[in-house]
Amino acid sequence: MWISTKGLSRKDEEVVVNFIRKKLKKKLIFVGHCFGSYDLIVEFEDDSGKVASNTVCFLQEKLGKELRARLKRLYNPICSSLILGNKLIYPGRAGKKDNNLCPLRTYTFLYPKKSTINLEEISGKLDHTMNLFWIASSFAFLLICRGNNFSKLFGKILDFRRGTEPHFRESCTYVGLHFWKDDEPVMEPIRALVFLKLRKGFGEFKLKRRKNEHEDWNPPEKRLGWSDICLTPKNKYTLRGLKDAILKLRENHRKDLITTATLLLPKEG
Repeated sequence: MWISTKGLSRKDEEVVVNFIRKKLKKKLIFVGHCFGSYDLIVEFEDDSGKVASNTVCFLQEKLGKELRARLKRLYNPICSSLILGNKLIYPGRAGKKDNNLCPLRTYTFLYPKKSTINLEEISGKLDHTMNLFWIASSFAFLLICRGNNFSKLFGKILDFRRGTEPHFRESCTYVGLHFWKDDEPVMEPIRALVFLKLRKGFGEFKLKRRKNEHEDWNPPEKRLGWSDICLTPKNKYTLRGLKDAILKLRENHRKDLITTATLLLPKEG
């Protein structure tokens, strides 16, 4: 389940996460921040696809009502998207507890080159931190990886893509950071593009010196396209540090911003 929170503050996002944890209980596998066009990732289990779909609709409706009242808004500030999957390959048979030990989780959508693929050959490219699912989507397959260090996790995904190049044509990856856990620092600063959508549309955006935003970000650049402003971070060695800076930016400029989106530019490590 992918959730767009449309520029909610850290405190309001925590309201969303706590509500989800309370409702899903033991079904919940992972909940965390998302780097991409969405803001939160929720992974949970259910024996029925229909029940899972109804659960998401219930969460969307109840959270919408609570947040509209809390924020005094006429519209629902969250929008969710659901992907249903069946587990195909699960090396190591790690349980839920083992899954949640890692702060990072990546979701890589894979588009097959042929109508049939050799799952036995692909299974040889997976380790105990990787799961392969069949999903009801145009991409057809979903690879979920777990780890502690972003660069090493990115390298693992690249190795898998190289090793399965005969089978998969395209891929798209979302990166999740556990809501309350910290990732390990990487050797070099994380490169990323953070896109800002302004309420006024194309216009000026200034970092606030009194909020020490110049310590987190390079000077903003205007751009043409869906977003209006692009920022690059300074000296962020963890995804936790980057996400904290983004949420701080949202809070400081809540009257100016509609939402943010992040494009990570990792280096293999």
